[in-house]
Amino acid sequence: MRSRNRAVRFVGRVSRSGHRYYQRLEDRIDPLERMIKALNYPGILHVWHAPRTDVRKKFEGCLRRQIVKHTTWLVVDGLATVVAILLAPFLVPLPGPNVFFFFPFLRSLSHLQALRGARRALDDGTLSFRELPLLAGVEDGLSADEAEPVEGLAAFLRRVG
Repeated sequence: MRSRNRAVRFVGRVSRSGHRYYQRLEDRIDPLERMIKALNYPGILHVWHAPRTDVRKKFEGCLRRQIVKHTTWLVVDGLATVVAILLAPFLVPLPGPNVFFFFPFLRSLSHLQALRGARRALDDGTLSFRELPLLAGVEDGLSADEAEPVEGLAAFLRRVG
């Protein structure tokens, strides 16, 4: 954006504003989806948990539900993107940003990344579950009603729990 060339500066400004738009969209995404997207990591993933017997089973069940959810929404948002592309000759002349295309397209990408992360965590066997006894008291004492000091934590715990 500090180049002497106007075209290069313009491309820099457009990419910066596009990245800011994506960051605002990313902030609105469900925290569980963001966590699952991060599972598409090349190394071994360690899941630290309080001493319990059914942690692996619960985690894998959660991942399977997320695969179904993200597959469904990937199809829905993908179809919305295709419809927006087909309607582009009519939508592009409208003033303002073309959110009819960008929103479903970005959501499709996000669902695809979450789907890949969940599948990788289930298929590759790269998950390592490790007990951390110190978490037992924290997990028992943390409920959705007591989580108000952390912004958004109460809603997240109600949604996940």
